[in-house]
Amino acid sequence: MSRPRRVAGNVYRRADSQVYWLWYWDRDGKRRRRASSADEATARAELAAILERVRQGEAAIADSGELTIAVWGERWVALRREAGKGEADNEAAHLEHHIVPALGRICLRDLSTAQVLDFVRRLPAQLVATGSGERLAPATCHKVAGTLRSLCREAAKRELIQASPCDWDKGDLPELGAPAVGEGFSAEEVLRLVTDERVPEDRRVLYALEFLTGMRTGEAAIRRWRDWDGTKTPLTALRVETSWSTRRQVEKETKTRVRRTIPVHPALARILEGWRGSGFARIFGRSPVVEDLIAPGEGGAPRANTDSWRLFQADLEVLGLGAQRHYETRSTFISLAEGGGADSASIAILTHPSPRAAKDLYRRLRLLWPQLCRAVLAIPLELPKAA
Repeated sequence: MSRPRRVAGNVYRRADSQVYWLWYWDRDGKRRRRASSADEATARAELAAILERVRQGEAAIADSGELTIAVWGERWVALRREAGKGEADNEAAHLEHHIVPALGRICLRDLSTAQVLDFVRRLPAQLVATGSGERLAPATCHKVAGTLRSLCREAAKRELIQASPCDWDKGDLPELGAPAVGEGFSAEEVLRLVTDERVPEDRRVLYALEFLTGMRTGEAAIRRWRDWDGTKTPLTALRVETSWSTRRQVEKETKTRVRRTIPVHPALARILEGWRGSGFARIFGRSPVVEDLIAPGEGGAPRANTDSWRLFQADLEVLGLGAQRHYETRSTFISLAEGGGADSASIAILTHPSPRAAKDLYRRLRLLWPQLCRAVLAIPLELPKAA
């Protein structure tokens, strides 16, 4: 005999989720869970519709007639974040600024290949979200199109649509050129950025963290004093296990979801010691505690990437240095270290660890630590005695 069909379900909220979730028994007697809306009433209405279809012996989620691209996009991003996908923030931005304004009101099941093709071909004419008036770069066009493709592929897997309508040729998107890169900074220019008193002291500390560790902007923004381990030798160590999401205003995993430990260059150690000893109190009126951010923004909060970029440009102008991307701090770390004789394999462990290959599983940081310290010491930066 076939298993009797149970018609039951409920709406609930998970502590780690921004949306309500549903659970229910489907027509095959299997318990299902799925993300719903951030609005509880909407989620309950969706559950009621699902249960009614189950009562009628229909597939619980086959009919997506009222599920728009905008609503499905919101749920899809929530699912991506719950799965720990580091790309979810960028995908949310692609949806908010480009996909939803053009396609958001269309029912998911009604989205056609022709509509998708028109959208993809119009991407080069869209403006960037910053309000600068510039149009999307070719690389951004490809990324936005990739987000739409992933969105529709997931919908097809979940039987919300029969098949993905994303079908375009390589020529429907602009040709990718070489990625834009900056010139980086010389050791002398880095020294000016971390010692010149025309740059506010808290920002000098931030730049020292970035230039001398190779951390990403969000990683440097969320480093706390407890992350600095002074017991390691021959160099002390900085643990980099999380990153700050400016868009979501949350502390999250690093981009590659890999935790790493970076040797602290002697110049950085000296700057941190001075900052902890007296500089922090000069700005915040008290000495720091272990849970304080090392280089906090206004009010002690993590710095937003946009604010850091704006202030970095202002500091470059004050020092008479040409404008460059804030992200050049990371490429400068790599270039100065390798230029000073560090082997690229050691630098890659510090900046781009991603233990996916079998050989990476056999690396032991404790045994490699002296080698990693030598790589960081290859950066030719020495502070003046009076600094």
